[in-house]
Amino acid sequence: PEPSKKIIQIHIERLVELIFPQGSLGAVAATRSCAKSAVDARHSYSSPTVSGFAADVALSQVFEGGFVQVLVSGFADSVYLDAGLFHVEKIVSVSGLPAEPLQTDLAQLKICAWFYAAEKQIDTLCLDLVYCTQDDDEEQIFSQEYRCEDLQHECELWIRAYLDWCDRNEKHRRDLRLRLELLKFPFDGFRKGQYELSKAVYRCI
Repeated sequence: PEPSKKIIQIHIERLVELIFPQGSLGAVAATRSCAKSAVDARHSYSSPTVSGFAADVALSQVFEGGFVQVLVSGFADSVYLDAGLFHVEKIVSVSGLPAEPLQTDLAQLKICAWFYAAEKQIDTLCLDLVYCTQDDDEEQIFSQEYRCEDLQHECELWIRAYLDWCDRNEKHRRDLRLRLELLKFPFDGFRKGQYELSKAVYRCI
């Protein structure tokens, strides 16, 4: 029988770190508690047109490869409906407000927004990337509308690159295991400790 696919789980933040290694999420990403506080503060004075507000919205999708199945998951800091348009929001805590969105932050938000739009069958939605300073609570908000199909096209390229790498890696491991199973020990028997060592090597591979 065909061996089952290996299941790989990866968080959106970690996926983006791998896709954009030149970026550094650690320098600017808000902690979950910090993001929640910022979300609560922002929406404590929401306009009357805002409805359907939800915080910490869990999102995920499964992607099939030839040898692996990758589950990509994460959270949108908040989702809400304003004047008939859905907004997906990401809160980032920073020491100083940036002049433009950081690539890693925007990529995370795009993946979350695509997952949400696909789940809810939304054609167009607005992405809100909110930077909050750590000391004086200043804000810089970058908002832009996107079509779901445009988000899908861009995000699938990123995820497909990771999925293809996982597939190649898993195929290499399976091929290596097959070769190891055919490999014969070159001596009549094991010396003390060799059998345990060979088992440990096989388990690592």
